[in-house]
Amino acid sequence: MGEVHGSCHCGAVRVSYASDGPMAGRRCGCGFCRRHGGLYTTDPAGRLSIEAAAGSLNRYRFGQRTADFLLCAHCGVLVAVTAGIDGILRGVVNLAVMEPPVDLPSDIPAMDFEGESEQDRTARRRRTWIGNVDIEEVPS
Repeated sequence: MGEVHGSCHCGAVRVSYASDGPMAGRRCGCGFCRRHGGLYTTDPAGRLSIEAAAGSLNRYRFGQRTADFLLCAHCGVLVAVTAGIDGILRGVVNLAVMEPPVDLPSDIPAMDFEGESEQDRTARRRRTWIGNVDIEEVPS
């Protein structure tokens, strides 16, 4: 697949995602992700870099409080979701922020993770989420 780049609407938070695997999207069916248009991709061997102007990254937790939903503090766009698992920062990136837009089918079904226990959720993320995530805040 290679490398894709994107940002929030105002450009204060930028992302870069690299993977040798195929680009596949999945939607999360939870209310938060539906409202934010979350369309995620992941590859355990991939690399995700997030660069945010100082003070531009808000972290939001809900439900089991096991992951940080990363939103721009200025324009509110959801760029990624991360979780520390076994001392490794793992994550998924929202393909909706990529420029140019990633060409994916329009009928991607929403996944339902509501019934997962915290243990099952952590195991799934350990197995499937991007295993190399770097977040850097830079002076604005």
